Amino acid sequence: SQQPRRTLKYISGMATARHIVNDNWPSECVKKKTLNIDESKYFPNNKATKEFEKKYKFKLKKAFKTLRERKEPLFDGYKVYFTKEFNVNAKKAIGTMAQSHGAALMSRIPKSTANGKIDDNIICVGEKIHHKHCKNVAKKGYAIYNKEIIITSILRQE
Repeated sequence: SQQPRRTLKYISGMATARHIVNDNWPSECVKKKTLNIDESKYFPNNKATKEFEKKYKFKLKKAFKTLRERKEPLFDGYKVYFTKEFNVNAKKAIGTMAQSHGAALMSRIPKSTANGKIDDNIICVGEKIHHKHCKNVAKKGYAIYNKEIIITSILRQE
């Protein structure tokens, strides 16, 4: 692709990719009959990439550099819980993205401890903030985020 995307394949692939290239790189490989073509010359940097970066407030090159320099995945040690009303297909896709970047998925939210403490390493993702399932999780002391928390955190690597 000539620009970054917010697809399952793109976001999950970032976790293990050694390079991000535009569509010209494979064409050049075919033309020269080799895969030994310097990928850095084909990093996406066109108008569409710049618009994507502006829209999601990040720099792809910086985020990818941060990603490659990480010793641990972005979500290492974090657990993601999706509230019950969350769309099943979206849950599967966003969950796969989070897992690709080190998160564990939870099927149920734990109760707070006797002294009211909650696990700060749990990211609760809800679809409809006013839905009873979101409200029940929030009553336990957890903040409810929309799916953008996962996607945007991965894109920005923060």
